[in-house]
Amino acid sequence: MKMQWIKHTGLGLAAVAFLLLMAACSPASANNALSSFAVNTSSNTATNVQTNVNTSSPSLIFELSGQSGNIVVNADTTNTLSVFVNGQQIGTQRQVNGVYTVANPSLVANAFVKVNVPAQSELRLKENSGTINVTGVTGQMDLEVGNGNITTSQVTLTGSSLLKAKTGTIAFAGSVDHFSFAHLTTDQGFISVKLPNSSSFHVDAVTKAGNISTNFASSGTAIHADHGAAPRAFITLDENSGSMDISLV
Repeated sequence: MKMQWIKHTGLGLAAVAFLLLMAACSPASANNALSSFAVNTSSNTATNVQTNVNTSSPSLIFELSGQSGNIVVNADTTNTLSVFVNGQQIGTQRQVNGVYTVANPSLVANAFVKVNVPAQSELRLKENSGTINVTGVTGQMDLEVGNGNITTSQVTLTGSSLLKAKTGTIAFAGSVDHFSFAHLTTDQGFISVKLPNSSSFHVDAVTKAGNISTNFASSGTAIHADHGAAPRAFITLDENSGSMDISLV
């Protein structure tokens, strides 16, 4: 009688173990595992063509440095990070510090790069020459180009952001968080800033050779003005040579 009880108990445990193994291998569990991997900051680097990002995690941080070419970044409504180089999708890599990069950096040199990121993302994009274009993203941004242009549309800057073009145009259209700091600078070029009339900010703008036009303060070579109620974002603009336009729309 005792031997029969042990035999049946053993079979029961084996069945439970089999059911647990099947559940672990189910598609739903696989998807959950991918989502967990995508936001696990302690994991080793790994390559994915498409990365799903857990919406409850901190903002995704994406970093890309190229030699020359064009970088276009758009907010992705499905909360997915994907990168295309000259029309071909390539893998992304998550570093141990939580920053996402492309798996093979040499592919982005002298190329057209299209990046889809979650709407809440931090961007660190740098080019020696070319263009950087960002649309629909909210987050802290470090956008730098040596010779070329930077354009943003429907973005919201948070934290401390830098938009820098050594020679070229910076065209910013978007919003600034009330507690953010934004610095836009060129050596030679043109800076255009378009902000909603509902914005609250303090602006310090200076050009050494050129003129600053605005529709909410006196024009000239330097502007120091407040708009909206406190708390206000802090915006600085400076140029060695060139003009600026700061407009409320």
